[in-house]
Amino acid sequence: MNPTLLSRLETQLDALELFTGLSEEAFMQRPLPDKWSAHENLAHIGQYHSVFLARLKRMGEEDEPQFDRFKADEDPDFLAWVAKEPSDVLFDLNKARTELIDYLKVQNELYFYRCGKHRLYGTLTVASWLELFLLHEAHHLYIALARAKA
Repeated sequence: MNPTLLSRLETQLDALELFTGLSEEAFMQRPLPDKWSAHENLAHIGQYHSVFLARLKRMGEEDEPQFDRFKADEDPDFLAWVAKEPSDVLFDLNKARTELIDYLKVQNELYFYRCGKHRLYGTLTVASWLELFLLHEAHHLYIALARAKA
């Protein structure tokens, strides 16, 4: 596995320290009724780990599986994450990240060249999927922090 990619996976969630000391109200406030709160953004990140890990496993087992766009609002597991306390979301998010990293660390180098197809992004290697995952996650971390500090 690319050491830089692994390092980003291992450290990107260090940004969660920025949420330390925030009130539950800060986590839960929505800027507009149809926009997610910080809590909902973090719940989405946490819940998406299981979706993403399942996709990674499929890419290891199948030749170029195809994946649709993930819609959190339509996933019952997302609602279960939203129902958690903010502290539990943060704890479970870190736990999910450890599971993801542990899975990736035992894969051989050829695994990272396996591909999966996305309707919007096309055919991507596992390494490219990981780049998109980190970018997507960083976006939600940024939005969550902006919402919590508003």
